[in-house]
Amino acid sequence: MAFARDYTPAQTLKILNDSEGQPGTSGENAHAFSRHLRNSGHGGVSKATFAARWENDPYDDNSEYRINSGWLGKGDMAVLLCRLLNSPIGQAGLGGLDGSADRVCVNAFFSDTSGFGGTSLGGAVAVLRGLPQPAEFIYHDDHPKNPLRGQLKTIKTKPMKFKGVIRMKDIVGGVAVLDKMGTRLHVQTFYPLFEVKGRGFAEYRMGTSVVTKSETHTDYIHTTIELRI
Repeated sequence: MAFARDYTPAQTLKILNDSEGQPGTSGENAHAFSRHLRNSGHGGVSKATFAARWENDPYDDNSEYRINSGWLGKGDMAVLLCRLLNSPIGQAGLGGLDGSADRVCVNAFFSDTSGFGGTSLGGAVAVLRGLPQPAEFIYHDDHPKNPLRGQLKTIKTKPMKFKGVIRMKDIVGGVAVLDKMGTRLHVQTFYPLFEVKGRGFAEYRMGTSVVTKSETHTDYIHTTIELRI
């Protein structure tokens, strides 16, 4: 069966469940739930772990503060993964899997983010709050024969500490990394977006090159790529 086809939320929920914890084409286990589901009772991650994920590694490759984005429930994930796959850009990416590509990264924005019963779907985002640490003042030994006794010797600065704080925000899109495992569609990861930046796109390898398909309906050929997993 072709990968580029219509999907239902029931089908995408099964794909998510079947993928979780299983290795994808990179050999790494899928982690859409274990990293991006803010609900530990359903296979996700606890509130404390979700908030603290980037506290010891606060900066990304662009020297910006990292954020940790997550879904509030599996139902939300299934609905919006269904919309991502059925969108024109999702179908363009799945078309790559129908060809020679074995992995595709789809970045999609949703015009409709309502869920069951027409309610708007929100997500959780853990943002890092910087906590400046007070400097340590070191004085000369307070010895009677020390002419510098009690005077300031050095000031020892301490690096800033970071604390993750969870905020609720409206979901505007999602990123999915999808693998072709034989005839099975595998979701390596899937996380929500809370801000529209640029246009949606799908990227996949085709032989030694990389194809980028954009919502502008313009295709690009690249020689290198780094897919987020």
